[in-house]
Amino acid sequence: MDKSVIRNTNTKIIFGLPDEEDRELVGRAANLNDEQIIELSRLKTFVASVYQNNWLEPVLCNIDTNFKDLPEYSYKNEVVRKNDKMKYLEYLLLPVHMIDKLDNEYVDELKKGVFSLPITSEAKISFLKYSSAKNKKDFDELKNIVVYSLFNSEKAFDIAKDKEADIDSWCECFKDALTPDIMGLEKINQQK
Repeated sequence: MDKSVIRNTNTKIIFGLPDEEDRELVGRAANLNDEQIIELSRLKTFVASVYQNNWLEPVLCNIDTNFKDLPEYSYKNEVVRKNDKMKYLEYLLLPVHMIDKLDNEYVDELKKGVFSLPITSEAKISFLKYSSAKNKKDFDELKNIVVYSLFNSEKAFDIAKDKEADIDSWCECFKDALTPDIMGLEKINQQK
């Protein structure tokens, strides 16, 4: 490897190096003194010298071997489907006296799932508060925050902005821009 590659690398993690020439090259690039360069040949497994260009001196690190017990990370692409949002909307649009009659497991599932919805953090917190709210004022206030975010209302307002001169075309444009489609709700819930 060319010497400039080592010299121009900002972060240097140096494990045990038995070869004297390698130790000298890497050690000088990592701002090690002569004694530290010699020690590079004696580093045990999971021990490394770490240096970044803006540090005053390198640090000796012992890497925790418990990382072997951690499960392997795998990315899960959880796509939120429109009917997932509808499930939340239907819950939010239920009359207050009906919410108490719902199965606790169903409500707990909604609470867990709210974190995967593409809505604002404020709306997620409001949903959690909504599910344990006690008075009508809190219900209405929290519901409005969540529904506004569930429908991507901010984006719908931006899209409909150009139609402000004609209220009917503005309403149509706004309804069309809402996602999920408001027409998927019952007529009485569309009006809410």
